Amino acid sequence: MGNIALDVSVDPRFAKPACLFYVIGAQKAGTSWLHDYFLCHGQVHVTAWKEADYWNTVRPPHDVNTRLASALADQDKVPRLLRPFLPPLIKRRNADQRMVAHIVRGAETGAHDGYADVLFQHYQGQPTLGEVNPQYARLGAETFAEMAGMARNVRFVFVMRDPVSRIMSRLRQTAARAGSDPVEMLAEAVADGPGADLIARSRYETVLAALDDAVPAGQVACFFYETLFVQAELDRLTGFLGVAPRKGWTGRKVFASKGAPFDVPEALDRDLVALLAPTYAAVRVRFGAQVPKAWRRVDG
Repeated sequence: MGNIALDVSVDPRFAKPACLFYVIGAQKAGTSWLHDYFLCHGQVHVTAWKEADYWNTVRPPHDVNTRLASALADQDKVPRLLRPFLPPLIKRRNADQRMVAHIVRGAETGAHDGYADVLFQHYQGQPTLGEVNPQYARLGAETFAEMAGMARNVRFVFVMRDPVSRIMSRLRQTAARAGSDPVEMLAEAVADGPGADLIARSRYETVLAALDDAVPAGQVACFFYETLFVQAELDRLTGFLGVAPRKGWTGRKVFASKGAPFDVPEALDRDLVALLAPTYAAVRVRFGAQVPKAWRRVDG
C-alpha cells in the first residue's frame, strides 16, 4: 500500500492532534477495557463512551440502529470521572433523528464536521485523539482509506481473540440478555454460513485484507486479546500511538460476558471450527509465533 492522499476538504479540527487513531475491534476482545484505559491517560482524548457508530452509519454497512444519536446528548452534563459509567444508560435511549442529522452533516462532502463535534467535545489539546469501536471492523477498504486520509498521522489498532472463544463469549452475553438458548443461536449462525454476523466478526482475515488494501503497514498495529493485558503490550500500544507509557489495571475486566458457560455438541463444534479454519490458517501464516498458545490448533 502506498502513501495515503489527504482529504483537503476535511474539517480543520482533525489536524489539531499529532495522532488520530481508531481501535476497530474485534468485538469481545477487550475494546471496552482499552477505552477506559485511554480515558485515564492524560495524553489521549477519546469520546466519553465508545461506539458512537459514526462510520458504520454514514458508510456501508449503513447501520440504522446505532448509538450515534446519543453521541453529543448529555455529555456536557456528566463529570469526566463518571463518563465510563454512561454506556449502559446511553444504549437504552431511543434514537433522536434530528441529532443524527446534525452529526452526519459533512459526511457527503468529506468535511465530517458533525463527526468532529463528537470527537473534539471536551478536547483539551492532547497529542493523541481517537475512537474505540468494534463495529468498525465491519467496514470495507474504501472506508478505511477515507479514515486514513483524515489527518497526517492516522493509526489503526486491531485486536484479535481466538475466533471460537470470541463467539462463545458473545453468545453468553447475547443469549443471557435475550433469554435464548445459546446452542440454538450458534446452530442457526453455523447454518447461515460464514456470512452470518456472529461468524463474520471472527473472520479476521477479511479485516486484515481490507486494511492491507487501504492503509500503509506502518499505520496498523495488531494485538491479541490473550496477551494484550500485560504491561509490555500496553507499552507497545502507547508507543505506536506516540504517547507515554501508562500502567494499566490488567486484572480488571470491563463488560465481561455474564451468561453461564454452555456445552456445544461435538458435531456443531466441528462445523464451527471448519467455518473458521481459513481464519486460523491466515492468522498463523501472518503472525507465526506471535499467535497466543491459548488459540486453538486447527488444521485447514
